[in-house]
Amino acid sequence: MTKRLSILYLTVFLALSSTCYSQKQYIGQKLPDFKMTNLTGDTISYSNYDGNPLVLNFWFTACLPCVLEIPELNEIKSQKDYSHIKFVAVTFDNRDKVLNFLNKKEFKFDHLINAKEYCEKFTTSYPINVFVDRNGIVTDVLDGMPIIMEEGQDEFTGKEKVNSTEFIKALERIK
Repeated sequence: MTKRLSILYLTVFLALSSTCYSQKQYIGQKLPDFKMTNLTGDTISYSNYDGNPLVLNFWFTACLPCVLEIPELNEIKSQKDYSHIKFVAVTFDNRDKVLNFLNKKEFKFDHLINAKEYCEKFTTSYPINVFVDRNGIVTDVLDGMPIIMEEGQDEFTGKEKVNSTEFIKALERIK
C-alpha cells in the first residue's frame, strides 16, 4: 500500500470516527434544545414536541442516500403503530431548495430548515436518524438505512431500496 493511500485511509477513518463519537455522545442524554424554522416560517422548538416520542432525520436535498430512504421513511410514518411518534426532517438547506425538492418528491415529515448549526451538533455525514423517547432522552443515533444493491451493481441508479430493520428496532424502543 502506498504512503499516499495509507494517509487517505487514515484521514477517512479519523473523520468517520469523530462523526460517530459526536453522534453517540448524545445517547442517554437529553436532546439538545433547538429553535429552528419550519417551511411556513414559524419558529419551532423542542417544546413543540415535548412529551412525544420523536425521530429527527438529518438530511439534505442533494444527498442520494438521504433521498433513497425517503419512501421507506414515509411508509413507516404512515403505519398506525407509529402514529403517536413525531417525525421531523432537519436540514441545512434553505426553504426554496426544500420546497423545490418537495414539489418533485413526497416527504411526509415535518420539515425544519436552515438548521446548519444544529445539524453540525450531530453530524457532517448524512443521513442520520436520532430517536428520542417521550422523556426527551436520546435512545439511538443511527446512520442512514443501508442501501440494497443488486448483485454485480457497482453504481447507484437512484432506484435502490433500503433496509429498515435497525430503524424499526430503534422505533420500537421509543414507542
